Amino acid sequence: MQAGRALATDFALQSLSYGLIAPAPLFYYFIPSRNTVVFKGTLDTKQNATPEHSYAAAGPPKTLVTIPGANHFGYTDLCPPDNHAFDVGLYDNNGTIPRDAQQLAGAAYLAALVRYYALGDGTARDYLSGERKIDELDAAGAPGIEVESQGFA
Repeated sequence: MQAGRALATDFALQSLSYGLIAPAPLFYYFIPSRNTVVFKGTLDTKQNATPEHSYAAAGPPKTLVTIPGANHFGYTDLCPPDNHAFDVGLYDNNGTIPRDAQQLAGAAYLAALVRYYALGDGTARDYLSGERKIDELDAAGAPGIEVESQGFA
């Protein structure tokens, strides 16, 4: 979001959309007015990341994707495969799902987003709205994602 703001300062362009993964309060005033997807883990509570505030600050269309059992650092490879961040010295809750499952849940949603908007694949719409579960998540041990959306067409 800082890069988007800097580019807009120097060039006559605007970002078309933003994807925020476990956003921190620092970024609230950078929230774009529209086209925002925010990822939230239910165990992301120690980093002062407040995805709900970022979601509330954005204008529609906007989407909040909640991944049950996900923590703050599980989107990265800083966590061990079992997603126990605290056990390796990271100030974060241990995830209750494996790191790979957390990463797959986020990636699967983003892949559906690209399929729908960039490739015109209408079959991906039900994944984006949360009406249909992404089957591959079951195989990886990841729970279904929860989706809240405003202005999704």
